[in-house]
Amino acid sequence: MAPNNAEGSWGAKSTSSLTIQMIRQTTGSVRKLAPIVIDFLNSPCYLFDRLVLAMNVYEICLTEPVVPATVLLLLVVAYWSLVILGAFDIDGFDFDIDADGGFEGLLGVGMAVFRFLNLGEIPLMLWVSVYALSYWMTSVLWFDENSVLTGAMIAQMIFRNLAVALVATKLITQPMLRFVDKTKVTRHYEMVGQIAQVTTNEVSEHHGQARVATDSSPMLINVRTRDGILHKGDDVQIIDYDEDQHIFYVAQAPTEVTA
Repeated sequence: MAPNNAEGSWGAKSTSSLTIQMIRQTTGSVRKLAPIVIDFLNSPCYLFDRLVLAMNVYEICLTEPVVPATVLLLLVVAYWSLVILGAFDIDGFDFDIDADGGFEGLLGVGMAVFRFLNLGEIPLMLWVSVYALSYWMTSVLWFDENSVLTGAMIAQMIFRNLAVALVATKLITQPMLRFVDKTKVTRHYEMVGQIAQVTTNEVSEHHGQARVATDSSPMLINVRTRDGILHKGDDVQIIDYDEDQHIFYVAQAPTEVTA
């Protein structure tokens, strides 16, 4: 009888040990699964919070002080979308802001401001894109939902956001000048002797632009003639570069070069 009792006692201990081991394994599995289950149960709340936040931002974007920034940002997004699709050239909106004639003194002050803000020192649409994003973020983040929006308050907020965005754009674009300047130094001397095509209605001693092919992509440059007038679509040859005024001098391209 004793051996049977010992065998029964050993069997009971073995079963108890196995049960404890199974409980421990189950507990460990539950502990591992608990965070996943909690995250799953909380995910609807998380998504709801994100949806509420998105709707709140949407409402802010449509308020009077933020609408101008929203419209500008949408226009920039539309422009780059068309550039990606090939509908627009990436430098199609570059412009000539050189001063001439009786407005030279007045525009000289404006040019100094433009250069301080890096406008004209880097590609125009890159500058506008940075400014649009800075303007929009400033308008959204600085908007006070509890403020009473009177006409004077709206105007004050718009001008404040415009000014802050200018400062932010200056700070963001300043490091870009190192890369832009290096590119300009290389290209200016390499372009002399190259053939370009007039893109403005005409090129004279006072104004004009032309497009020249480069290793990366066609580039729009400010050009002048020393005598005579060239017309849109004419092939011209770059004959000189003025470092002080940042303009190229061109002349009618020889027939044997364009043929």
